[in-house]
Amino acid sequence: MICFLFLFFSVCPEDITLSQQSGVITSPFYPRKYPDNQTCAWKISAEQGNYIKLDISLNMQTCQSCSCDYLQIENGFSDDMNQNERICDSSGTKTVYSTHGRLKVLFVSDDTRPKLYDGFTATYTQLNHTPPSK
Repeated sequence: MICFLFLFFSVCPEDITLSQQSGVITSPFYPRKYPDNQTCAWKISAEQGNYIKLDISLNMQTCQSCSCDYLQIENGFSDDMNQNERICDSSGTKTVYSTHGRLKVLFVSDDTRPKLYDGFTATYTQLNHTPPSK
């Protein structure tokens, strides 16, 4: 008799803090398909007086009310997003600005369906000026 033991493991960072002038964050294994049951969290901090610009490109599972896979940006805003809103569009691009000198990015994937999507990539940049207002 052969027994298999399946262990859940995370391939994601948990609350890693990034403070460089610019950088890139991605969903696990991007641009390959991202795995089930993941929760990734990044904190992006700017120098005092600076703001953060986050350019996001995504291709994720779409579901009602963001109840499956989503990207959540805390302390940020864009033309069509309020502070701390979840993004669960299937694909597209979005630019988000910090309301202060920091952003928190949270990526969550559930286990409801096989993952057929690439996930997301996001480039962050520190701005030494006030971002455009909402």
